Amino acid sequence: QMRLALVLLVLVGYSLGGAIFKIPLKKIESVRMRTIREGTWAEYSKKRNDILERVSQDVHSQRVHDYYDNEYIGDITIGTPEQPFSVILDTSSADLWIPDRACLYGPREPCDQPKCAAGCEFHNDGNRKIILFR
Repeated sequence: QMRLALVLLVLVGYSLGGAIFKIPLKKIESVRMRTIREGTWAEYSKKRNDILERVSQDVHSQRVHDYYDNEYIGDITIGTPEQPFSVILDTSSADLWIPDRACLYGPREPCDQPKCAAGCEFHNDGNRKIILFR
């Protein structure tokens, strides 16, 4: 009896722990397509590269090639009480990107403005860490 109860308890625990969460995806116009349509792709690319060069001078970085051709968002809730967010689902990392309205360059861009800096870096134990995408 006790063994059977233990086995059932373990099976229930595994089934609850392996829950699958599905988030409906919404495809949005990519940065590349938007800037090409607006005729600003060359200017955008140059500004982005200039910022990356300036920021990466004192940071060790792993070069990542981002073609800016796909962007998907999903609606999630965070916290208690729950607060809704539309987040960018980044398939190239485990990072969760929540765009800030103040950031003009897009949610995965290094920011060049004081208002936007908090959205492009995070603080852990007082150390400043910047995540760069190229």
